[in-house]
Amino acid sequence: MEQQLRLAATSGNAQIDAILTGTIGLLETALPERIRAYYLHGSFFDHTGIATSDIDLFLVANGSFTAAERAIIQRIMHYCSLFSPFMAELNALDEGPLLANGHYRIQAASNLLWGRDIREQLPLQSMEQYLHLYAHFPYIYIANMLRQLENIVPPLTYPDADGEFYGYDQPLMPPQNEPRRNIKKFVTSVCWSATVLLAWQAGQTVPGKQASVHMYRAHINDEWTQFIEDVYTWGNQRWHYLIPEALAERQRLRSLCQQALAFEQHYIQHYRNYLHQQLDTNGPDAQLAQKRLHGWK
Repeated sequence: MEQQLRLAATSGNAQIDAILTGTIGLLETALPERIRAYYLHGSFFDHTGIATSDIDLFLVANGSFTAAERAIIQRIMHYCSLFSPFMAELNALDEGPLLANGHYRIQAASNLLWGRDIREQLPLQSMEQYLHLYAHFPYIYIANMLRQLENIVPPLTYPDADGEFYGYDQPLMPPQNEPRRNIKKFVTSVCWSATVLLAWQAGQTVPGKQASVHMYRAHINDEWTQFIEDVYTWGNQRWHYLIPEALAERQRLRSLCQQALAFEQHYIQHYRNYLHQQLDTNGPDAQLAQKRLHGWK
C-alpha cells in the first residue's frame, strides 16, 4: 500500500493491534475506497479481552456493500482465521441505514481505527431500533448455536440431557477449530440474554458482555443475577471459556449448566411477549415473529 496504515486508536495490546492493522490492510487492498470506517468494539475495546476472545470490528461501507463485496469480506475473515490466534469478526454495515437509524454500539462503545469517523452524524438509536437489532440474538444462540435448531417448539429441553454439561459445551474452539472443549457460546448466550432483558425490563442499552453482568445487578437484580455473574466470572474470567480440569470446578460448571435451561425459558417467555407485540404493530419483524411463534401455545 502506498499509504502506511497506522491505527487511529490502540487496543492496548500490541499483538491485537498488529492483527487489526493486517486485517484492515488486507481489506483495503481487496476493496480500495469501499470501506468508509473501521470501528473496534467488544472485549478489545473495553479491555476485557482474554486469550480466547474474538476481535470485533464494524466495517462501514462507503455507500452500500454489494453481495460480491460481502463475499470477499467473509473470505478474508475465513482466511485470517487460518493463521491468526484470534478470530476477527467482521461485521459489514451499509452507511445509509446507519445514518438513518443510528447504532448504539458504534456511537457509545467503539473506537475508530481507520477511515473517516461518522459517529457524530449518526442519530440516537431509539429503543425500538435497538431491540430490532439485538432482541433476536439470544434466541439465535439458544436455538441455532447450542441446539442446531432453526426454530424452537416448546417445551425447550437441554441440548444434551445426558451430557456432563447438558450439551452446553462445544467440541471445537475457533478460530482454527481446535479440538478444545469450551463453553464460549454458552457464556455469550447468557450475556446476550441479560443484555436484551435489560432493554425489556429496565429500558437500558448495554455496551458489552461485562457491562451486561454489572448492569443486570444494578437495574434488575432478580433471582437470575447471581447465575449471570457466575457464568461470566467463572466461564470468561477464570476458565477463559475452556472446560476446567479440576473436579470441583467441573462440578461447579455442571451446576451452572443445570440452571441454564430455566434461565433460557425465562428469556423465551419475555421473547414470546416481544414477538406478539411485533405481530400487533405489523412492524419489520412481524413476519419473523409469525414464523417463530408457530407451534407455540
